[in-house]
Amino acid sequence: LVSLEGKDSSATNGSSIAFIMEFNCQKLLFLGDAHEDIIYDELTSLKDSGYELDFEIVKISHHGSNNNISNRLLELVSSKRFLISTNGKHCHPDLGAIAKIIASGQEAEIITNYTHDKLEVFKSTLVKSQNKIKFITTNEIIVE
Repeated sequence: LVSLEGKDSSATNGSSIAFIMEFNCQKLLFLGDAHEDIIYDELTSLKDSGYELDFEIVKISHHGSNNNISNRLLELVSSKRFLISTNGKHCHPDLGAIAKIIASGQEAEIITNYTHDKLEVFKSTLVKSQNKIKFITTNEIIVE
């Protein structure tokens, strides 16, 4: 598995608001730019209190930065869709973050709002491995 190679220590990102939105039996997890350790601790607390961490959508923290996502976080939650919002600035999304989502073994879609040529390396590998991850680029998502 891909390990967490770094840790986001930015005070600005650490001040970001993460939240869960529930509507019509759908749960959406928005991670903002929040730090992985804080999110992990809070979600673990929710799970320990009986809250199911099964989400229709998870918006990945900090534009898909490898420093804001971990294997342990992805093992804690399940989702059908992972959103990564970025235009490619600051080299985001990081390939390590994408690899972690793929390695989590979830049957899901990775949705970006821009085309990122560097993700092509995963697409050909996924076809060969019969992995259940799909890549989608769109600026509109409908949750029903």
